Amino acid sequence: MNLYGLAFVKNGVKFDYPFIESLDSLSPLVEKTYINVGVSDDGTLEKLQERQDLKIIEVDWDEQRTDKGHILSDMTDVALKKLREEIDDPEAWVIYLQSDEVLHEQDYQKIREDIQKANDQGHDVLRFRYLHFWQKHNVVTLNERWYPVEIRAFKLHTSTPILSHGDAQTFENWTSAFDSDAYIYHYGHVREQKAYKQKMERMHRYYHRGFDRVRKSLKTMVKNFLRNDREFFFYGDHPIVMKERIARLGGDFIKPSVPKVSLLGDLSGISEDFMKRINADEVLKNEKQGIVVNLDKAPKASDSRIDRPWNPEFRLLMALSQQEVGLKKINSEA
Repeated sequence: MNLYGLAFVKNGVKFDYPFIESLDSLSPLVEKTYINVGVSDDGTLEKLQERQDLKIIEVDWDEQRTDKGHILSDMTDVALKKLREEIDDPEAWVIYLQSDEVLHEQDYQKIREDIQKANDQGHDVLRFRYLHFWQKHNVVTLNERWYPVEIRAFKLHTSTPILSHGDAQTFENWTSAFDSDAYIYHYGHVREQKAYKQKMERMHRYYHRGFDRVRKSLKTMVKNFLRNDREFFFYGDHPIVMKERIARLGGDFIKPSVPKVSLLGDLSGISEDFMKRINADEVLKNEKQGIVVNLDKAPKASDSRIDRPWNPEFRLLMALSQQEVGLKKINSEA
């Protein structure tokens, strides 16, 4: 089965998007990525023209549109239309990433397998789990306003063409979804602060007419995000493509090891391989020495009503993270 990538970006350098990291994380999985590149004034196009793995569709976006962000879905569909015109393969699937979304190399095999399963079982879209990082690379938010799952892969050719929906958060015209345990790492709210402010103002202009409404919308968004928000440490390992960016922005790519960790509670479903990845000199079970982590007291899912229960290993990862214990990196490049 052939897989193709789909993406869009405009002024990725100016707004400090991790768009290169996003494309790098997608490239090993796909034959080629079709990307809508909005006419930019910051060298974004030039950076992308250096690559051989892209089909670039340069488009002059209508910067005057203020229709609740629908320009983003329309720009996604421009690249998707070109992909459908050039690839006449009834079995092909598409993996879609926005320019602040990154795949983890440890999920590549799972993604391939799940897309194959989805296809064989008659599904036409694949839903990924999400990690939303908030202001720092070691903090994730579990607020109910953050989507815990979303469609990021779909069949290219269907009887009713699948299209981007709304402000490009999701897709429409699909019939049946396969739920994967692979993750999208969403870094949209972790970037250089000046670029972050400029990006948020630009994005909100796609939604609201007039600067005063944009400013009011931004304040409301931040207030809503922070109200009853649950922020959790995350010390799982990040995609290898994010290593230099995380260092540039002042974060830890890998949490330093600790001497001793004791695990309490129900550990069924935790593999020995995962146990070996806990970044501690010694890991004990059902004892109270060193850093004590009780899995029974860990969250079971995010606050969202549409979230699925986390699998045991991710739940343990979150419990470890709250005690500032991380994982060892599998990839030797780390």
